[in-house]
Amino acid sequence: MVNHLHKAHTFFVANIQWLDCVSQTTSNQNQWWTHLKSILESTLHTYHGRVSQYSEHEIVVHFFDSPKDAVNAAIDFLNTLNSIPPLQKTDVNSFRLGIGIHTGKSSRSDISSIAKQLAQRTSDYEVSIII
Repeated sequence: MVNHLHKAHTFFVANIQWLDCVSQTTSNQNQWWTHLKSILESTLHTYHGRVSQYSEHEIVVHFFDSPKDAVNAAIDFLNTLNSIPPLQKTDVNSFRLGIGIHTGKSSRSDISSIAKQLAQRTSDYEVSIII
């Protein structure tokens, strides 16, 4: 019998719940969210990430090629958010965007679950990214 190695999966989970507060200050919330998602998906796509889940609380991205892609995407994700005009007018330091990144060879749901837990813990350590 051949022992098949499972391919490692990398997940990036970002807590984006606070963006809803910012969207409420814009005149057209649906248009703002559509624009924001378009910009973020473009940024994540650059690093071969595929959005696997969007909710009003979080974005879950699956990276197929390299964990480094997830780290680079997280950095660009934060930089992209800082360049969006409605966010430039907001004290983004008063909000904490948490990004958790986890890589493993177990099931995708286990890996993304751990990444979610890491994203939630960013506020405990006052950091934006935990790997």
